[in-house]
Amino acid sequence: MTYTGAPATVIVDEIRLLLFDTSNSADKELLTDAEVNYLYTREPNVIAAAVKGAEIIAAKFARDI
Repeated sequence: MTYTGAPATVIVDEIRLLLFDTSNSADKELLTDAEVNYLYTREPNVIAAAVKGAEIIAAKFARDI
């Protein structure tokens, strides 16, 4: 599933919005829904999940440098 534009009601969208991972194309997502859901279950709140997601995305891009 991709960003649906409903961050007020969809937790995955809320985390994606905080990460600016709001593509409507699954090919352009920075994290999969499974990864976002995993972060949400492992972290105490949405902000912490987004922070951990940002760290993961940064590590992915750093690998390409």
